[in-house]
Amino acid sequence: MSTPNDDRPRKRFVSTVVEVEGRSETKVVELPETEPAPWGDDAELSIVGARIPRVDARDKVTGRAKYTADVQRPGMLHAAFVRAVVARGTVTAIDASAALQLPGVVDAITASDLPRPMRAGGLPLFGTAVLYPHQPVAAVCAESREAALAGAAAVRVTCQGEPFVVTYEAATAPGAPAVRGVTNVLRGSPAVVERGDVLLALAEAE
Repeated sequence: MSTPNDDRPRKRFVSTVVEVEGRSETKVVELPETEPAPWGDDAELSIVGARIPRVDARDKVTGRAKYTADVQRPGMLHAAFVRAVVARGTVTAIDASAALQLPGVVDAITASDLPRPMRAGGLPLFGTAVLYPHQPVAAVCAESREAALAGAAAVRVTCQGEPFVVTYEAATAPGAPAVRGVTNVLRGSPAVVERGDVLLALAEAE
């Protein structure tokens, strides 16, 4: 209830139909007075549903637009990862001497060069345990992207390969090699939710 001198925004209620998994129900949504009125079926829309010229279109198609990869700062270096050559195993040695001799290569970094143990995505950065194919195990920085890629390719990584699996059935079979921990199944999973008759619905579907 409001008084004539009450400047608080009055609330409005809008009904909308929500459909979830084949079930329709009417929801009442509360809108403050400051909220724009919902569009009706007879609303004249000049932007929604129309083709609007993009202000950056000409710069993009002519190559003048600048992207993050186009930014060049004074003294900027480029980095490239050195990746494991096995799908699962242990890194036993990394030799970056050949890479450091290439033109444009500034330096290479491995786990032993880090000032302290660091983690990325919950895993040790440049850790010796290889848990998936092409896992980063080192990095090379250089004066250009091409030099960084060439330097990364010149780093020699020695790995001791271990058994691995590539299918769900093999990964969840008894005795399967575990990637992390003692099992390949996440705690509390899989969460199976069943509703209705899926096979019947598929059979009756168009």
